Amino acid sequence: MKSPTVRIAIAGARAILPVKRAFAQVADYPSRNVTVIAPSAPGGLFRLFAQLIATELEHRLRRTFVVENKPGT
Repeated sequence: MKSPTVRIAIAGARAILPVKRAFAQVADYPSRNVTVIAPSAPGGLFRLFAQLIATELEHRLRRTFVVENKPGT
């Protein structure tokens, strides 16, 4: 008969294996352009900050960020 410690270790290993497989199957994220919505008209202050943030994120994450203006959102 196996001791309780061995049973707990086996149960823990069985619980962790599916999680490890899930992380191995993660695709390259994001696969499409990321849209940043600026809640102001073009040329507004929110647009400026959104563009600065998007530019910095493009350099760091090596993905394309698009800033869209949607006044009233």
